[in-house]
Amino acid sequence: MNLESINTPADLVEQNNQNTDVEEAKRLAELFESVLAEGPSYGLVVVKSVLDRLISYHEAGLEETDTPEGTEIWSRDLTKLQIARATVDEVDV
Repeated sequence: MNLESINTPADLVEQNNQNTDVEEAKRLAELFESVLAEGPSYGLVVVKSVLDRLISYHEAGLEETDTPEGTEIWSRDLTKLQIARATVDEVDV
């Protein structure tokens, strides 16, 4: 953290957010490397699992929304995720 560049509370918040982003990027890189170390088939299983969970999350969001705008947003994103899942199903490793 560069304390010399912090002059206001907003500067401190911004600096903390930047550090969190760097830490998060390192954590994700480590996770990604561990998945890659297991091989392509394992990576594909992880991708499918992530997509399945996102699909379930969006299905629940669609059921719970009570506005036309919410229905449109949840539905649009759910469709994109379902297309992504179907595309991944066609990948052979």
